[in-house]
Amino acid sequence: MAQEQQIQQELRRQRLLGELGLTAWVAQTQLEGAISSQVLGVKPSQAAAVAPAPTAAAQTAAQPATTTGTESPLAAVRQGLSSTKKTPPPEPPAKPKEAAPTPELSVPQGRPQRFTLHAYAMSFGYLLVEQQDPKAPGFTRQEQQLLKNLAALWGGLPSRPLVFQCPPSPQPVFEAEAKELLGGFVGGLEDSSQAPHNKTLIVATEQLAKLLVEQRHQAQQQRLAISSLAEMLADPLAHKPISWQAMLEAEFYAKAQH
Repeated sequence: MAQEQQIQQELRRQRLLGELGLTAWVAQTQLEGAISSQVLGVKPSQAAAVAPAPTAAAQTAAQPATTTGTESPLAAVRQGLSSTKKTPPPEPPAKPKEAAPTPELSVPQGRPQRFTLHAYAMSFGYLLVEQQDPKAPGFTRQEQQLLKNLAALWGGLPSRPLVFQCPPSPQPVFEAEAKELLGGFVGGLEDSSQAPHNKTLIVATEQLAKLLVEQRHQAQQQRLAISSLAEMLADPLAHKPISWQAMLEAEFYAKAQH
């Protein structure tokens, strides 16, 4: 009975090995000193010719497991990623809308310019004198007397001056336009002057003088601006000395004729 169980176990072992595609090797001759046993199964010389094709179960068993303990962690991760559904990347946050450009505010043009300027042709060039009240028909009595005293350095005043009024029309004129208009008027006088030195003496307030020169009481090329007649009358100690000194330095006194 025990021998039959051994025979059945051996047959089962050989069948399983055959299903796995393995050859069951058994002794075909009696070995010296070994226990005798009968030959079971197919002889090894005929195993290659009659060995049955491995079944699907055997092929499945012969394939290595997809994931083993020695499998590369990176390969396992890749396999897991390939088997799972890919989630779309999150959408980038929407860019904030650019604020609409702020409309440029109009640059303030300042106060409207209003003045009256008298231009006298002198021996040195031109004498430009601002009258205190631009709306008045001419100089006040005090202004006329001071102007005569000043012009006496060059032999007195011509009979009729050229008069420039700003604004030239009822429409208001601001600094930029007034500077352009006055600059064109004075530039034309300087170009037409026949004086040897062709200088321009400006007797005006600082507001008006800025339209022609950068700073009063300092000669700039052929132009010199000094205090106005109204300023010399109102504060002679402050305006007359500095104006006279500027005229001396710029040599406006050199052509005086008495």
